[in-house]
Amino acid sequence: MLNYFVYKNGLGNFWSPLGTLHGDRGYLYVGFDGEWAKAEGGLLPPTERNGGEHPHPWQMDDLNHIRFVSHEANWGSVMLLTFEKTTLRFWQVTGPVIEAPPAVREAADRVNNGGSTYGSYFKPPAEGEAPPCFRVLPVKLVAEVPRDAVYTSVDSLASYQYLIRGTCRPLWRATGPTAAAHPPEVLERQQARIPRCERIGGEEPFAAFVRLYLNELLHRYGPPAAAVKPRLGDFASDATSARRVVMATLNPILVETAALAFVQDLGLTPDIGVGKGKDVIDVRARAAATDGSFSPDIARDAWTALHGLGLTMPAGDHTLRDRLLQRGVLDIQCKAADRRADADGVLYFGFKAPGSDGLTAILLNDLDALLGTGAWPHLRRFLSMQARILLGEWRSASAPNGSIGTAPSEEAHGA
Repeated sequence: MLNYFVYKNGLGNFWSPLGTLHGDRGYLYVGFDGEWAKAEGGLLPPTERNGGEHPHPWQMDDLNHIRFVSHEANWGSVMLLTFEKTTLRFWQVTGPVIEAPPAVREAADRVNNGGSTYGSYFKPPAEGEAPPCFRVLPVKLVAEVPRDAVYTSVDSLASYQYLIRGTCRPLWRATGPTAAAHPPEVLERQQARIPRCERIGGEEPFAAFVRLYLNELLHRYGPPAAAVKPRLGDFASDATSARRVVMATLNPILVETAALAFVQDLGLTPDIGVGKGKDVIDVRARAAATDGSFSPDIARDAWTALHGLGLTMPAGDHTLRDRLLQRGVLDIQCKAADRRADADGVLYFGFKAPGSDGLTAILLNDLDALLGTGAWPHLRRFLSMQARILLGEWRSASAPNGSIGTAPSEEAHGA
């Protein structure tokens, strides 16, 4: 089983050019002597058995993670990931941390090019002093995937706080982006107890999904020798099963985008779709006519469609209905079930979450059956598109090994 670690190759992946210094081989940044020494006393001495004398605590400094992944006993079971500007790169460790050879140091100086970020380390040393030691990790580039071909809930891990606040962080601690729905049961059964990681137990359910998906990307974009099992294609090989996985792994921005598609299916016009600036409101839509004016007819049709979904509202609270019919405004909250939404007449759109009982809610968990009827074309198209991305069917011709599973039939594509 491959254990994936997200690696930050210097600030903003500053040292990326060193990774392919010799074609598909090169070096990842570890640090300079001063940075390495700060955690030296906390590093576990590696052993042939597990990279440390005791079960690895994984709560220590990132340099301890680097010590682990760079130990020869672990090279075959570890893959490093770097999120570059336009690509996701998979790296295999090929050696222990070393002091950069003179040629690599010279290359690093050229990359730095007098810049201020690391400039102090490349100033000529004072007389009688040696230059700071530049430590690097030898690696081989195994696969490179365009980020626009990566499913958004995985691609967005590039901004996952736990992962980006360090240099080398294990992926198995990543929790589901919605925190409200886990992958289908068949994926949950793939949760693994991480070797040499007894102290924190198994990986998170969402992390199990990510691992299977990354295994699939390796199969699709990497050399045959890099392919590992199990892969996501073992559980999601057609449009229907892939959409089920998508419905369970939408991250907050995808839920918001789904809500935008949903209001268009109601005949409404999106007003705002970025919730951070509007407190509890993530999406706002209006019953707008073609000239932009309020249309009571569109508002009435939208309410009829909403009411047909079997909305349950707090007893005696008709705020949402009245605001839509009288003012032509529908406000939606996606990320969390906030009970302030009750009094405000806000529609909760998302997954079943703690605190969502009693809210006026549209639950994605309940919409899957509805989508098969041919209704709600915008939402259906959006979710089917995400399934295609997950399947690898929305890709460039550069993916050498094909997409996940077998391409769905025309019946599965739908009209």
